[in-house]
Amino acid sequence: MHKYENLTPIFIGGTGRSGTTILSQFIGSNEQGVKIPVESRFIVDKNGLIDLYEALSNNYSIDQGRIAIRAFEEKVLKQMSNPYKAPYLGWNRSGLIKSSTLKKATKVLISNLSLGTFEGLDFHSNDKFVYKHHFRRTLSPLNRVLSKLSYLAIGERLSVLDNSIERETSKETIYIPKYFREKDELLQYLKAFILDIFTDVLEQESNAKIWCEDTPSNILNINFLQKLFPNGKYIHVMRHPVGVVHSMERMVWAPSNLKQRCDLLSELYKRLIDIHQEYKSCNNYLFVKLEDLAFEFKKKELSKFLELDQTKYSGNISIDPKKMNYYVDDMEKSDLDYASNRLKFAIDFFDY
Repeated sequence: MHKYENLTPIFIGGTGRSGTTILSQFIGSNEQGVKIPVESRFIVDKNGLIDLYEALSNNYSIDQGRIAIRAFEEKVLKQMSNPYKAPYLGWNRSGLIKSSTLKKATKVLISNLSLGTFEGLDFHSNDKFVYKHHFRRTLSPLNRVLSKLSYLAIGERLSVLDNSIERETSKETIYIPKYFREKDELLQYLKAFILDIFTDVLEQESNAKIWCEDTPSNILNINFLQKLFPNGKYIHVMRHPVGVVHSMERMVWAPSNLKQRCDLLSELYKRLIDIHQEYKSCNNYLFVKLEDLAFEFKKKELSKFLELDQTKYSGNISIDPKKMNYYVDDMEKSDLDYASNRLKFAIDFFDY
């Protein structure tokens, strides 16, 4: 059993720009809570733990397994370590874990998920010899002519190219992936990895009862997270949809065009509505409007859900409805009306 397994994990999610960060900051300001300082990015993102889980259980094959392990290793040890390059531009891993600790935890996890490695050809790898193969394709017509002429002249087919791609391609390290018929064993390995990654943060707070993490897509992946942490609690934070549309305008990951932002959010809200309908009666799921957290009774409701002492918040984090509703004055009336009409189904469903 991991030394931090007794702490209750809190996963906060929403649409993005809906208040996930400020809510986790508020929870982390409680003496009994710890905020994970950055979005984890390795749990529910593409090529994260969620894909490892599926590839080594429900979707197992040799290719699925070894590709998933290699992609996860590349993601964690290379992509997530470079804040100056996409896909983790601006994401600061150093605020979460030391490089040496990350490498050690990743090595332990992969050793638990595989039966070792061998050196071989993996044609699922990116082509490392693109120029050589481009040269091959360019000269292949000439090569065919030479082959025919040489056969007619001397009875032997000559070639200016080596016909064996395999001999030109370097072997690489390939994992032998385990198949986890018993999914609980796999989940225990994945959970231990998460807690190892968060250890540097958690060990700084000896009075902590909970820790919270605020990747927006957490709620979209609540089914997987509940498998990992049955004792966890899950908060779906909502902000007025038109406010989200406007707030997304300057985000590099969102369309600059109003119609396209509404297109993107309309599909996301459909999924969030389905999830809310499925989980709304669950004791470990809480739906909360960000705007409501300006009121004390909603903060009491939140604290009760989290089982935290309401008197132990620092008071440094405030939620101001005026700051959240600035879009009403900022947006052109035509844009405001368009977004309101496009997202009316979500506005009505979530009772705005």
